[in-house]
Amino acid sequence: KWLSRHTLLHPILFACFWTALEWWQSHSGWSGVPWARLAIGQAEHILNIQSASLFGSYFITFLIVAVNGLLAYLFLHPSKRVLCGALAAGLFFGNLGFGAIRMASLKDEGAAVKVAAIQGNKGSLENWSFGTVDEVMEIYGELSREAAAQGAELIVWPETCIPVNIDRSSSVYEYVTGLAKDCGVPILCGLFTQVEEGSKADYNSIVAALPDGTVHDTVYNKRNPVPFGEFVPFRDLVMTLIPPLAEINTLDEDIPAGEESVVFDLDMGQVGSLICFDSIYERNAIDSIKNGAQLLAVSTNDSWFLDSRGVWMHHAQSQLRAIETGRCVVRSANTGVSSIIDAKGMVLDSLAPLKTGYVLAEIRLSDRVTAYSVIGNVFAYACLAVCAVGILWPIAEDVVNRVANKRTKRAE
Repeated sequence: KWLSRHTLLHPILFACFWTALEWWQSHSGWSGVPWARLAIGQAEHILNIQSASLFGSYFITFLIVAVNGLLAYLFLHPSKRVLCGALAAGLFFGNLGFGAIRMASLKDEGAAVKVAAIQGNKGSLENWSFGTVDEVMEIYGELSREAAAQGAELIVWPETCIPVNIDRSSSVYEYVTGLAKDCGVPILCGLFTQVEEGSKADYNSIVAALPDGTVHDTVYNKRNPVPFGEFVPFRDLVMTLIPPLAEINTLDEDIPAGEESVVFDLDMGQVGSLICFDSIYERNAIDSIKNGAQLLAVSTNDSWFLDSRGVWMHHAQSQLRAIETGRCVVRSANTGVSSIIDAKGMVLDSLAPLKTGYVLAEIRLSDRVTAYSVIGNVFAYACLAVCAVGILWPIAEDVVNRVANKRTKRAE
């Protein structure tokens, strides 16, 4: 009854519900993967997503659903067309206006640094055969030297581009440290590290090979391993009931999740690292910023998607993280898309899928604070609260009416 009396609220309530659902996907463990958020469909329309710096990508989702819902309501209820049209136009053009203002007012700040992302174009089927490790190292070595010769001050490699545990392979350790020394710049390398001495389990990690021929003490371990790709949820049960499902996993052992966000304190600045799926969870990027990251480095392996929409959808997530945090992002992918993205979400340089090479651009280290990095997902919580009120209000109203009716009958 309550909803039927306030039909104009339907588009807003539905937008809140959809937004709350997207938020839930980010917090429901392995069963919810927020890959295809509505906001990433706006990545090619940069003005439309600048407000993610205020309330995150959930706010963009709310706007998309609310505006389209109001337009649909306009056609269904012509008598309310003026009000619906005004609300829809206000939301759309207000958001667009904020985007234009932010784009125009966001000035370069901080030290200028030239960064490079290497794309060796070796997919997992080749890369993880373990018979091509020397070939892969040669490709990445040659491309890294070229980038360093072009002035790169930081070089980023993709996720697990060398599918070897650096703790167990002295040759790989000597290679990456020797390469960083030859190049004279730090190299963020994607490979495996040992969970603990004597353990067979490995972390999916990023280590920093330094120009002095050593490896940085800091190691970043992937915080969001891919379900049924890097670990099997409820492995024993799945192995018993659906053995083929467990065999989808690319490794014999489950990859454990890293427990914390870490920042590489390098001579050129503070670099926060994210690996693959980490970049689709906004909380990981925010944690890096709170730990002092002046730049975000995303290392990923999207070779499973070849040149499909999947690689571009994942790339759009990095654009959102750049806007939300106010940080430039250098993104290195095994087979693409590799790119360098500024704090406005604009792509400064990119390399298309299934190409071999590197991207190189000058970016600015930043200590700016965005509203979203401070307040987090307050807007999503507000949408949850609205949904709760929308559900509980008619129930409460019905209870109150029943109590009132009983009192009236007793009085009679």
